[in-house]
Amino acid sequence: MAVSPMSESRVGVWLVIIILFHSTILLASGAVPPPSPTPAPPTPAPPTPPAGIQEFADYVWNAASNIICFLYFVFILIAGALAALIIVYNGVRWIASGDDAGARKNAKEAILHTIIALIIILVANEIVSLVYSGPQC
Repeated sequence: MAVSPMSESRVGVWLVIIILFHSTILLASGAVPPPSPTPAPPTPAPPTPPAGIQEFADYVWNAASNIICFLYFVFILIAGALAALIIVYNGVRWIASGDDAGARKNAKEAILHTIIALIIILVANEIVSLVYSGPQC
């Protein structure tokens, strides 16, 4: 029995979807062993109020950079999760397209554009970290 190229591509998409769901289930169920426990660091002392204008400026700068770093990591997390959902959704659209060449093409393009967007986000991060010399996240 001959296998058509379209069914081979569907098998590949299904394999990717199965691997994504399997790894998610393994991580959520705790089947993957957790990292070895490390001793908790000592609790830092509460920050003291700044005494002078320069110390106050440093305090504000550090607080602002911490907020920006937090927002940056939240953005990266949301972008990665959203990209994974878009890829899975369009993988299902690709599989369900059947013989509709237009729907299959749209699903492939959406997956490609999502991957390109992730690459742009990661490259932009590296470029900013090379150019920017301030506090690092």
